[in-house]
Order: sequence, then C-alpha cells, then structure tokens
Amino acid sequence: MKIYDLSGKWKFRADTEKAGISARFQENAEWNDFIFLPGTISQQKKIPAGSARNSGYLTDPYESSGFMWYERTVEIPQEDISEDYVWTLLFERTRISHVWIDGVYIGSRESLCTPHRYDITAGIRNSFRLTVMTDNSGYRTKGGHMTSPDTQTNWNGITGRIIIQRENSSRLTGTRIYTDALARTLRLTADLKGSRSVTAEIKIRTLLDMTAELSPGKNELLIRLPEKTEFWSDFSPALYELEITAGEETYVFPVGIKTFRTEGTRLCINGQKAFLRGKHDGMIFPLTGAAPTDVESWMKVMGTAKEYGINHYRFHTCCPPEAAFTAADRLGIYMEPELPFWGTIQAENEEGFNRDEQDYLISEGFRILDEFANHPSFVMMSLGNELWGNPERLEEILRGYKKYDSRPLLTLGSNVFQFCPLTTESEDFFTGVRFDRDSLIRGSYAMCDAPQGFIQTEEPGTSHDYDRFWKIQESAETGLENGETEIEIQYGTGTKKVRAAKTQQAHFLPGKPVISHEIGQYCMYPDFSGLGKYTGVLKPYSFEIFRERLRDAGMEQQAPAFFRDSSRLALQCYRLELEAALRSRELSGFQILDIQDFTGQGTAVVGILDAFMESKGIITGEKWREFCGETVILAAFDRFVWADGETLTAEIIASEYSGKKTEHGRLEVRLTDCETGELLGRDSFALNLYENGTYSAGSFSFTFSGISSFRKCRLQLEADTDDGRRIRNSYQLFIFPAPDKKVTGLLENVKRNGAADYCGITVTTDNRTAERAAREGKKALLLAEKFDSSLPGFSGAESVQTVEGTYCTDFWCYPMFRSISESMGRRLPVGTLGLTIDSGDRIFREFPTETFTEPQWYSIISNSVCVNLSGIGIRPAVQMIDNFERNWRLGIVFRCGEITVCTSRLHELTDSPAAMAFAKSLIENL
Repeated sequence: MKIYDLSGKWKFRADTEKAGISARFQENAEWNDFIFLPGTISQQKKIPAGSARNSGYLTDPYESSGFMWYERTVEIPQEDISEDYVWTLLFERTRISHVWIDGVYIGSRESLCTPHRYDITAGIRNSFRLTVMTDNSGYRTKGGHMTSPDTQTNWNGITGRIIIQRENSSRLTGTRIYTDALARTLRLTADLKGSRSVTAEIKIRTLLDMTAELSPGKNELLIRLPEKTEFWSDFSPALYELEITAGEETYVFPVGIKTFRTEGTRLCINGQKAFLRGKHDGMIFPLTGAAPTDVESWMKVMGTAKEYGINHYRFHTCCPPEAAFTAADRLGIYMEPELPFWGTIQAENEEGFNRDEQDYLISEGFRILDEFANHPSFVMMSLGNELWGNPERLEEILRGYKKYDSRPLLTLGSNVFQFCPLTTESEDFFTGVRFDRDSLIRGSYAMCDAPQGFIQTEEPGTSHDYDRFWKIQESAETGLENGETEIEIQYGTGTKKVRAAKTQQAHFLPGKPVISHEIGQYCMYPDFSGLGKYTGVLKPYSFEIFRERLRDAGMEQQAPAFFRDSSRLALQCYRLELEAALRSRELSGFQILDIQDFTGQGTAVVGILDAFMESKGIITGEKWREFCGETVILAAFDRFVWADGETLTAEIIASEYSGKKTEHGRLEVRLTDCETGELLGRDSFALNLYENGTYSAGSFSFTFSGISSFRKCRLQLEADTDDGRRIRNSYQLFIFPAPDKKVTGLLENVKRNGAADYCGITVTTDNRTAERAAREGKKALLLAEKFDSSLPGFSGAESVQTVEGTYCTDFWCYPMFRSISESMGRRLPVGTLGLTIDSGDRIFREFPTETFTEPQWYSIISNSVCVNLSGIGIRPAVQMIDNFERNWRLGIVFRCGEITVCTSRLHELTDSPAAMAFAKSLIENL
C-alpha cells in the first residue's frame, strides 16, 4: 500500500448560506482564502468571530453552521499509475462530506464516527483538481455528544489523516481477528479480492511465523498459539503486532489475546472476574474543540485516567477516533463506544417512527464495528444513552449487530427506560441506575428523579452496598402512577414525555452483568485560577460570567475558599460512592460522571480533575487508587462519628481485581490519634486472596473508653502481599466524650420553654427574647429558623430567604436541574455545595474543625436552614457555599451584634454527641 499525504494548504471558501451546490462551486468557485488541513474552521478562525458569551457551556467564537469548501490540485507521479491499482480517498474524521474530481461528482459520506472513504480509481490521473465540501448542518440524527456544543462542539472541517491510498487490485479486505485466551487460539477471517490465490505470510513477533494459502473470496484460518503467549487485560495489557503479507500488500494489526465475556451475572476477562472502574467520556478537548486523532494526546488523558484507577471508558453518544483505541490497547482500558443517539426508537407504524434516522444509526453501528472492532480494547458497544421506545425494535437492532460481529458485548443502551428498566435476549449486560423506584444502584440522583440516593439522604458511613437489591423477590413500585403509560423524564438539559414499555416489570432483575450508570455527579465550586489554561478554540466565558456574579454578590474574595472547601466535600462523596460499588459483590462495575469537569449542560464542575484531565490539587492518583484501584481494602462500618463508651465493629472487605493471588499476606489495622499520634488500637490477621472477586477478609472491634475530649482519629488499613505489594486505605473517625449533662439539660429546657439561661447567657428560639437579652447587656444565642427586620443587620428586610440545610453537595449543577424541576413541577434542588468555616473563630475552641464539611457536621447541618445574608454585611462563621447561579451569602452561624445566631436546631439534637459538643463549645465561647 502506498500513501499520498494531502495535508497542507488548501483553497478555502465559507458557505454558511449553503449556496454552493446550486452555484456549482465545484466548477467555478472564487477561491478567496486558504486553510491548512487537517483542521477545523474554528481552529483557523475562518469566519468572523461572534460576540456571544454562553453561560451553560464553553463558547466557540467562530461557531458556524453550513457548507465549507476546499480545493487543491493533486499530483500523482505517472509511474505510480496502473490499471492494477485501486485508489481510495480517506478523510479520517469530518462531518457530511461531498467530493468532486475535476468538477465530476464522486459521491457523499455521512459518518460522524468513522473515516470517510471514496473509491476514486476512475478519476485518478497524473494531475487532477480535488474539490471537497463538508456540511455540519444536514445530519439525519442530532448526533449526541458527537455534535453537541456541550462537549466537542459541532465543528466543521477535516481532522486526522487526509490521504489517498493505493492498493493492488489483489488485496485483503474486511480482515477480522477473533481471539480466545482460554483456548489459546487466534482466528482470522478476510476477503481476498482478485481472481487468483496467494500465499500469505503471517507473523506475530515472538509468537509465530507461518504461511497460508488464501483463495479469492472469504478465507478463514484458525491459529494455535504457543504456551508462552501472554494475555491482554486491564491489569496486564500484553500487546502483539500481527503482520499479514498477501501478494504485494502488507497489513499490520494490534492484537491482544483475550476472552472478554459474560458468565452468568458477571463479566470475565480470560476466565477471571472483571470489575469495570469506568468513566463517562464526551470527548471534551477545550483547546481544539474537536477530539484529537493522534495517539500521544490520547495516551496523555487515558494515562491520567489509568493513574486514577480507571480501566474502562464509556463514550456517551459518541465514538472516538482510531488513536483512542490504540492508546487503550496499550494501557489496558476496556472501551465502550456508543451510537450518536439520545432519544426514542419506535417500531414501524408507531407514532414517532423515523426510518431515515434509524437507517442512519444502524449503518453507523456497522461502520463502527468494521472500523474498530479488531482492537483488543473494543470490548463493548451501546445503542445510545437513556433510550426509550419499542424494546422489540431495539432488540431487533441488537440482534442484527450480534449476528454481524459477535466480538464486542452489546447493550440496548445506557440507562434505557430509566424508571422502568428492562432487558432483552440479545443484550449481554445491563447499564442502569435502579431496578425499580426504590432499588437504587447508585448513590445520588437529581431531585426531579427522586427518591434520592443514600449519600444524599443518610449519615455518612461505609456499610452501604447494593447486593440487597438482587435479593428482593416481591414486587416493588415502579416509576409509574396508577397504570400510567406516559411519564415525563429529564432529557438532556430539558424534559420530554415518553411512553413506558409494555413489557416493564415491577421489580426488575436483569439476570446478567450490571454496571451502575453515571454515578457521582458531585458538584463543587469552580476554580477560577485555572482559566488561564483556556488558550485555544473554546473560551471560558461561562466561568467568567460565574466570577462576575460572585463579584456582584460581594464574595469574589471567597472564591478560593469556596473551591477548596466544596471540593473536599465532593471528594468525600465520591469516595463513599466508589467504595459502596466496590463492596457490592453482585455489581460488575460503574461508570463515573465524571473524573473530569464537564464544561457543558449548564456547566457541571464535578471532576476531581479539570476539563483538561489535569490535577486541580484535590487528590493525587496514588491516594485516589486507595479506594478506586485494582486491589482495595475496605472497612465496613455504620458511621464515622462515635462517642465514649461505644464499640466500633467493622468487616474488612477486599476488592481484588489485579489478576494476582495472595496466599500468605498480612493485614494490619491501626487506630491512631491524628493530633498526637497515640496508638489507640491495633489488630492483625492473615490475608488470603486466590482469584479476582470481592471477599470478606476478617473483622475487628474497637471500644472507645476514657474519651474526655474530642479526638480525631485515623483508622489505617495496610496489607502486605506475598508478591511484594503494599495496599493501603484509611478513614477518619470523630470520637466525642459523653455529652455534658448541663448542656443537654439546658437545651432540653429550651426545647420545652423556648428559652433558658446558662452562666449569664440567654439561649432561646425566640427573636424577641434574644433582642431583650442583648438590650440588657447579656450575651444571647438564638437558635432560630425565622427572622425579621428587628434583628441587628436585618433592618428593612421585608422577609428573609432561607434554603434547606443539607450535608451532601449539589447534583451535577443547579441551573440545569433547577430549570428541569420547574418545567416538571417538581421540588427544586437545594443547590448548595457544603460548608466553608472560619475554623479559627473562638466558638470552635472545644469543637476543632477543618474549614470544610466533615461527618461530625452531619446532624448539625441536616437540622438547619441556611439564611440568605446577601446585602446585610454579615460574614458567617459557618457559611454554606451557594451555587454559581444563585450566589447567596448563606449563614448557619453568624453574629448580629451581641446576638449569636445558630440556625441548627441544637435543642432537638440532644442525642447527638457531635451536636452537643458543638453546642457546648458554641455556648461557652460566645
């Protein structure tokens, strides 16, 4: 095969009015500009810049829709031209394309996910004029994240390879590689074009060197592999290179010898259980506005993902280019491309049936299989995101793919039928968020999709797992009401009404491997210090708008603290979520949304990494892998907050998916005081792990006694394995003395009578009582949820706004789900992002605290309201961070002159050691 590179300078003409077809630009265009290809229109600023500043996603100032025209003269040496050759024009990645040679129309291609190939054999000559038009406006489907401004944008242009290939007319096509690690075989199928047989030489370096006779038409060859063959997996990505020489042509393919399949309800790699630690990916690349086509770029971002324990990529309604699969082959990442579709698939004669769109999507799936399925990393494929419609039609499409290519595992789609999940015969695995309304297999949900998850509704602890939902036998409630057949759902950044499937069950169990869909989505405040990174195509005007809003609210100087403290809470939530998944023996994996920030759909600052897949300084990959890695040691216990006299009993669970065996390991458990380093407890026992899986590895108990003051402790787990590995994990525990009886008695009195005195301090739930005490020269603690203009600082306020106190940070982003909840008539999200605390304030002398939310605050926050102090001039000692749309200054503990206000109902929390310790410190240090 000979390659003629067409990259470089081309003539160019923009045609946003789409007049070029009727005006026959291919014959008489006035070429008044040029462009360098590969590239996009935006990258090279080929249209006038717009002035828009989008607040919901990054802004492309050179966004355009319509036709773009390119032309160049191609020179082919005369000695290279022969009737024995077939010539192919290839554009690696573009939009809808049209091609002319010397003004003669060659044809059109429309794939969004695969290269565009044109047979130009008839037009080849020594010199010819090549005209190309690309169109980003005439798609037969919306294109999901392949064309969304929320992700890689609806760019126009041509990226990646732009080449002409010359091949001998006697050549191999459609080569497929089937591997079976368990049988140690490699099966090849290929079509030999031409009229005569050839002797093919087949080589796999270090493994085999052989010849085989190939006949015209389809050929199949089964190759036995030697015992020394290494297998490909996420934990050992052994990669070989297969070279086939047939006649004058040589073909090279990456080969990983693997067997990736299902066994009952589990995924297995090479006969061992597999667990997918996945990330969602929408191909966000802010510098280019389009997915890169070079391996180095993908090695960088995927290498970072691997550093953070990720072994699986699910591409949301998109498919990456060749380079991504190549990088995944090398790194050991399980890839799941998805058709570029987010919507409804109906059967013929049903309302909403769209034949043209379906024909396009089905063809796109076949093209994806043809193009990428030889890569060992391509192990799964999905029909789309959050699909609705006719399950029989979806099954029919799936069955067609399975018959065509049996290599990748297939799913109907990611989170299909949402509240009413189902599966079909041909589906190999299920990806979803619930089995019925209350059987929830992730930790967080939007308010419009309530009920919410355990991280949003329960006190933080490490005992939650999802195995219980596989054991439910009785019917459970679905998301439907009283025989309802149509429901309103969240769809993208809006809503839509869909019809429930006829085959929907009450409590649903797939009976096949289950992957938890789009877990996480824990929001944090933006890190404005990173805006200088946006030096390319996409501009961070959305973040600039958020910063301007914060400035207008008088809190710009708090932005670094907001990011620091909200990110620490989001990190806690992610850890709780990931560990719950790893403890679940029945689960086959998760797909986190996301390890990186998502710069669209309202702007979701949900990543522990930024949109560039680079560190935000929140946590290192090494520390993250302690709870998201091949081997994780977990302690399962009810809560992080304990009191003197209580006994913590915990089970040790090992999540082992490294492919290694531990037969003589040791596990040590230590409890130490974080401040003094004092060893408070210790245990040690044998650790034996024989194969991949989730195991109980023992248990331990610690009794807390003689605790006279607050102690923050570290529970350290450390395992040494017989192959030299050291595996660590740790937890922070908050241990309080028994509540002070004077304080609990005082607060019980306040609960009964509305007020009580304590050493000259008035503690009350009544505004007027607090004001009277202040006038009398006393200190006052007001435990209040309602406020009026009589309080100092509130003068002139007709009403005081509050929001609910909640421990967990906001889901995804407030603007998007506030709008969705409003349109659905459902409860609005709370929208807050955790505490930022003036930890040096005197009120914390006996209640030491970090500046951010920790589990010791759970009962205090959950029984509070957050008061809008905007414009009042009060800086709270305990402030709830608001979202970047609303930007209220929210107070939980603040001072109004001689009155200290605490909006937590401490008088109702006398059974909480943490709340009573806080109350004591607060009252005694006013």
